[in-house]
Amino acid sequence: MTRSAPAVIAAFGRIARPIMRKFMGPSSCIAAARTTKETMQIFGLQAVEFPCCYAFQVPARKYARISGFTAAERAEMKAKAAVWQDESLPAGGSWNGHLVVLVEDRWLIDAAIDQVDAPRFGVSVPAEVFVVDTAGKEWDPNDNFEIQLGLVLDNGDRAELMYRRISDRGYLETEAWKDEGLPLLARAIAVDMGQTLHGASGSSLN
Repeated sequence: MTRSAPAVIAAFGRIARPIMRKFMGPSSCIAAARTTKETMQIFGLQAVEFPCCYAFQVPARKYARISGFTAAERAEMKAKAAVWQDESLPAGGSWNGHLVVLVEDRWLIDAAIDQVDAPRFGVSVPAEVFVVDTAGKEWDPNDNFEIQLGLVLDNGDRAELMYRRISDRGYLETEAWKDEGLPLLARAIAVDMGQTLHGASGSSLN
């Protein structure tokens, strides 16, 4: 079924992550991206997974979480910020990276942004879907790129978030990506979304 991309993405943002978290932990970017991709395709939208490295920093809390960087890059980053404690968790399986989804060549969706949540550092990031509308930004998702964003957390702290495309597609060999239950989870999310979107056209998911 085809729907307006902004309406679908808005509904997904409100509904999807709390449902996902019933079946996966916070460090679940691979499963979350696969579920996101499957859900978008149910609604007739083009969706492509997007491997990247990312860095999330909250300077006021001296907190940083990074993923997808090479050992040399990690060493350089730590040398420049020696007072920071690296809270990065090992990537699932042997893949070192973060996985998001690009929808309709425009919306970058990170359905596992809550993995940066760190209460003991005073950093609170709820289980929600993070969406970046890239319209008007000079970037080519099919080329090497880096996108940097400034965020304000609910407690007023300022955070810095960076995504940079990487070529490593090792996530395709992980159990998380191959999980046969994820299309069913996507379907369940789509059904809940359909109830929200039903008033627009009166159509169903059948």
